Amino acid sequence: MKKSHYLAAMLTFILCAMSPAATAQWFAHVSQPDVFGQRTVEAASIAPSGDGLIVQCDQKNTLDLAYIFQASRKDLDEMSGGAASIPVDLLLKVDGGKVMKLGASLRPWNNHFAGFVVDGRDYATVEAVEAISKAARIVSVGVSFLGNKQSDNFGASGSTAAMATVMKDCKLNDIKPANPASQALAK
Repeated sequence: MKKSHYLAAMLTFILCAMSPAATAQWFAHVSQPDVFGQRTVEAASIAPSGDGLIVQCDQKNTLDLAYIFQASRKDLDEMSGGAASIPVDLLLKVDGGKVMKLGASLRPWNNHFAGFVVDGRDYATVEAVEAISKAARIVSVGVSFLGNKQSDNFGASGSTAAMATVMKDCKLNDIKPANPASQALAK
């Protein structure tokens, strides 16, 4: 490859990598059924910072919305010891819409990441999934924890298809507001 072609290819790669649409795209994966016939569904997007926004669920029991970030083994061990009991508000804003506030907890996500995790198959979490599915430009997530603020922006590309997979394969359409009359008044 000529040197000028190599430089042009590198410049194209760098510009594409810096583009929000190219770096923050949503993907969904549905696992094969386990021994009990259950499938796990994960939808995720990675921000340019390396942080992630993940929706994970199964067909009956779990639903997690997590804003994850890299953490050291020491930090993960400390979180396991007590930080998870401290309530945190996870803030979610799609495009120019209203800010949604969801109760979350700080906890280890896996061996390399920690997360601010909203868990539970409730209507507020389903509403957040539906909002992400309607994103046209950007999904903004933030949290304020012990005086520190952390936030990221995730692109909308692929969010509609990824969240449709989550809604269908995790049977989230069956989750309704606890009090439909008060929900109708709030709108």
